[in-house]
Amino acid sequence: MDLMNATNGTNATDAAPPEFDGTLGKVDQILTIATLVFIMVGMGATQTLKDLVGVMKKPYGVIVGFVVQFALMPITGFGLAHAFSLSPALSISTVILTCCPGGSMSNLFTYFSLGDVSLSICMTTCSTILAIGMMPLDIFIFTGKWTSDSQIAIPYVNVATSLATIVIPTVVGMLINWKMPKKFTNILTQVCSLIGLLGIFAGIGLRAYANPEVYISSWEIWVLAAILPMFGFIYAFLISSSIHFSYQKRRTTGIECGCQNLSLALTIINLSFPLGPLRAEMQILPSVYGPIMGVEGFIFVCCYRAFRRLTHKEKKVPTITDEEALAVKEVQVAVKHRGHPSEVKGSSLLAEKNIQTTSY
Repeated sequence: MDLMNATNGTNATDAAPPEFDGTLGKVDQILTIATLVFIMVGMGATQTLKDLVGVMKKPYGVIVGFVVQFALMPITGFGLAHAFSLSPALSISTVILTCCPGGSMSNLFTYFSLGDVSLSICMTTCSTILAIGMMPLDIFIFTGKWTSDSQIAIPYVNVATSLATIVIPTVVGMLINWKMPKKFTNILTQVCSLIGLLGIFAGIGLRAYANPEVYISSWEIWVLAAILPMFGFIYAFLISSSIHFSYQKRRTTGIECGCQNLSLALTIINLSFPLGPLRAEMQILPSVYGPIMGVEGFIFVCCYRAFRRLTHKEKKVPTITDEEALAVKEVQVAVKHRGHPSEVKGSSLLAEKNIQTTSY
């Protein structure tokens, strides 16, 4: 089917939203890259080389991500495009979005939800590398009904750029973690995470300002954008549960597979189709998907934090006085010297020097 002559599907918009003009487009691109760099420096500052090597020695999480992101999600996108009777343009954008690798937003949500950041970084990096081969294959298999495979271009340069924005800042963060005191790296991680979160919401606001018409799309678009992240999370959580991952790793794989690389999807659309109503229509779903994914991730983090606070209350341990701590130390010294506390000269002085705290 010739996509250029098949733009009037059952729910194609009557007036396609305008695209970014040159200035706003450049600002959005710079903001996106800067946000990713801050996020990955912050995440890298929590890691050591040993952490990442440990994950790659047992790459079960990476395998789960591969199965979900490059098999189950494209199949789901293809099925939902038919279930919602989407226009050819929206169907293709749905498939493109669902076969994208994980994005850096997943690393941030993993950190805030106390997940396995090492696993998240490895999954993001590996899925981006694998996307070089798997995305053309998925697009060839699932978009043939609506367009020719040769019409869709895979932006290998942009894939490499995405990989660079993951690997290089992460390495920088790991070097900082290696050279700087722990207190400094903790502060750096918190600051970078906050900047990354603000950058994400700033990007959402900028796109809403540039294309306000996107947010009055049909209900099918909103429902589709809302359930796609959920499908990714549920698939990964169930598979990782079946192979007995810890709950921390299940949560991590779920977040990773529920957050697609939105920027890569938009880049593929922009490079593959000429400027005009058709391309603008194809940008609708990714543009709505981004804010919804961010909001759903934020809600998930808040719910998990609240759940953890309610179910993991710290047990109160009774404190003891200095005199009681001193008596305990005297007994310990006496046992060591095989004598009675009163017979061990200087034991009280030794005990006083060894007292570090009055609570345990």
